[in-house]
Amino acid sequence: ASTFEEVISESFEILAPTILESHLFFGIGCSTGGPQALEQIIRNLPGDFPAPIGVVQHMPEPFLSVYAEHLNNVSELTVKVASRHTLFKPGTVLLAPGNAHMRLVRFGKNKLVSLQELENQGLGFFPSVDLFFCSMAKAMKKNTVGIILSGMGKDGTAGAKAIKMVGGTTIVQDRKSATVYGMPGSVESEGLADYSGSPEIIAEIMKKLVFQDFYTEYEQSKPNEQKTSFGFE
Repeated sequence: ASTFEEVISESFEILAPTILESHLFFGIGCSTGGPQALEQIIRNLPGDFPAPIGVVQHMPEPFLSVYAEHLNNVSELTVKVASRHTLFKPGTVLLAPGNAHMRLVRFGKNKLVSLQELENQGLGFFPSVDLFFCSMAKAMKKNTVGIILSGMGKDGTAGAKAIKMVGGTTIVQDRKSATVYGMPGSVESEGLADYSGSPEIIAEIMKKLVFQDFYTEYEQSKPNEQKTSFGFE
């Protein structure tokens, strides 16, 4: 019988000519203590990570470009501040500008940045994690993965609820590693977290979710009698 690693390897070889990226879309929300946690996650992801990542970090605009440049320098991924109508691409991390709400919008297979340079609108934070997560849920449905890292308040909880309503996945930073447990703790206290862990563990979960996505696609491409069970049913 084939091992899981062999099936994953084989699936990448077979699917590579036709599937350029995972079906999944990852969104990360963070505030106080979040920059350090986000850096640890990004440092632990490969440059060819086959899914796009969008980030809403509560950070003043003047510091955001410097922060994005730093992340780009210490990571194998491409990291930059999002601009209007930028495409979300695999292996790329786009950070919401500090002076605009960011949304994900889909046009066919394309995933684009939509920016709204308006006032707070009563959302509590600017930019808003909730607003971004809700747009992810609307655009990506069950293929949405929302991640909440260290931060004060409850921004991201309503967005996590929207993600769960469409069958998506949520991950929170654990109490032990979070500088401020407010945002992840709020999501977990509402029973909305599927996984919890340190930034390093979160990076491993992200990679496993992508592998599982490819595995599922690979299994669906095989005749029923050839399907292999590894406990994913």
